[in-house]
Amino acid sequence: MKVKQVYNPDFDFICGYVGGFDDIPTKQDKFKPLQHKLLSFRDENGVETFIEGEFYISNNKAKENLKKFEAHFIGAIENMLTDEHPYKNPTQLEVIMKVSMSEKRLKTVDADNIAKCVLDVMNGIVFEDDSQVKSLFVYKNVIHDKDIPQLSGIVVGIRILDGKDSLMGDVRFYDFVEISDEEYEKHSKEK
Repeated sequence: MKVKQVYNPDFDFICGYVGGFDDIPTKQDKFKPLQHKLLSFRDENGVETFIEGEFYISNNKAKENLKKFEAHFIGAIENMLTDEHPYKNPTQLEVIMKVSMSEKRLKTVDADNIAKCVLDVMNGIVFEDDSQVKSLFVYKNVIHDKDIPQLSGIVVGIRILDGKDSLMGDVRFYDFVEISDEEYEKHSKEK
């Protein structure tokens, strides 16, 4: 059987990769928490002072990982660019990201930090300015590959919203329904 890859026609731009890199880095990774909740120091007179709290140290490996990710991701982006890139301002965009990562990473990294890192890389290449992003969806996904359990990756889809509704534009968070006078009285008393 022969197959070919086809892109979802709802998207105007799709890029990404699976594998070949560790988890997507973020600016959140710049600092590592220390395990100790109590630190001390001695002043010039030898007096020891204890400090309690949350302590962090600089994570030098994070900067290196971020540079590797940017280079790798820019390569994936450049393979998909067309003459219409970067999308010119004021074109409004919807960005949808699906990020696959280890379960440990999923529990410790914030979706907004992943989005910021990815949008920063795309800024000036895919779109002129990330202020053009009118809606943003980030889905963190745990890798469930039995053969390669730590195969991380990212796929980003962009839709031009000029003249189109957002995929989530019709989501209703609440509605109003007609109720009887008795139900209204009961509902009012419960509040």
